[in-house]
Amino acid sequence: MIAIYYSYMKFYLFFAFLTSFLAYGFADKAVVIVPVADLLKKSARELFPACSVEQAYAQLPLGDTFCKREYQALFNEVVDVMQEVAGEVQIRLPHIIYFDKERGCYDNSYWTLRSNVIRIDELIERGVERALVPPPISSPLYKWHHAQYRVVTLTMPYTQPAGRHYSAGTRFMALVHTLHDDFIECHTIDQQCNHVVLMLPANICMWNYNTSLRERRSAFVALLKQWAHLQSGFIPYVYSGSSFIEPYYNDTCILTVSTMGEPLFTRPAIQVPAAGLDCSCLISRAAQICGLPYFYKDSTTIERNLVPVKSLEQLQEGDVIWFPGHVMLISDIKNNCIIEARGYEAGFGKVHELPLQNIFKDICTFEQLMAAYVQHRPLTLLASNGSIRYTISRYKILSLASALYGQFRALQSVSTVLVLGNADASAAIICSTPSTVNPSIVAAD
Repeated sequence: MIAIYYSYMKFYLFFAFLTSFLAYGFADKAVVIVPVADLLKKSARELFPACSVEQAYAQLPLGDTFCKREYQALFNEVVDVMQEVAGEVQIRLPHIIYFDKERGCYDNSYWTLRSNVIRIDELIERGVERALVPPPISSPLYKWHHAQYRVVTLTMPYTQPAGRHYSAGTRFMALVHTLHDDFIECHTIDQQCNHVVLMLPANICMWNYNTSLRERRSAFVALLKQWAHLQSGFIPYVYSGSSFIEPYYNDTCILTVSTMGEPLFTRPAIQVPAAGLDCSCLISRAAQICGLPYFYKDSTTIERNLVPVKSLEQLQEGDVIWFPGHVMLISDIKNNCIIEARGYEAGFGKVHELPLQNIFKDICTFEQLMAAYVQHRPLTLLASNGSIRYTISRYKILSLASALYGQFRALQSVSTVLVLGNADASAAIICSTPSTVNPSIVAAD
């Protein structure tokens, strides 16, 4: 039996190494060195041919749907550099994936400014050990908690005494032998990419090692409630935003028009890149902070992978209400509340928790919502002032647990496809692979 076991383990490790090499063997590892990095699905040279690469990234608006931002990476996140062209790099993120409707496959590749990342070998040349950079959130060779046992994650923004900001969700490697009640000593690099030790307040750090999925789910909902009810200020809506650097206090929203006649929203004194969250990234960022194996970037990918809830009895806090282009999270079943990040056209533009009666016309309880859902009755979505936005004929109530306990069906139902083209945006793209993300290997509840 022991011989059979070791033979199986050798086969598993060889397979894991092989699939990992197929997915990442052609890429150089790098780490994000800015607090927040805007990412695009296509090169800025292709999306904005009339301006420089730097100008293209600087002019990305908050939202809504005309914004070309695809995601945001945070400081210390490990990425794979696929190619470098004229001030940009094409990268792959192991911890977030989207379904590319144009190409009909799953992907996790993006473009960003070259100055946003530094290659790992460059860090090593500067005397920074590779082990001091947090491992990727997803790893094919380790259980979730085994890969993260020294990693602490910020649940709230933090600003160094020197003035450098870090977003909630930023991860650090802790000095485990120097734990204190009030703070945690962590490895990091300064703005010159030199190794330094950072003191993080313990009360805004999440340490998920040796916690069950049930505990992580509870922490996930509690964190979203904390974000929705900050002591002062609010988190602004940012299209494809996945960061929280600081609260905003001025709720004024400015509507302008682009040169193409598209509506563009902004806020006074907004930083570049704009820090904030959209509906889907609100869920994924908070889930990954709390150690949940959740890897879906947008509403399309969520709808394709989560399993519908079939009855009111099955409904749990953390489940997701989906309709085309938007998701919201069930946060309080007893008080009939949801949490969402809704866009500016509806008059919201922020992360908030609201009762159902302020979201859907004539729906005050989850019992009423489930009755409409089972009977296939349409919903009427409301704006912030109570006016009718539009009628929703197709919607789903999706189980969060199906994303945590089940296999990542999207990646396991398709084959690895390598598209090796010329040196443009289509080169070296992996549509999908089982080792890209592997949320099915998790700690037992």
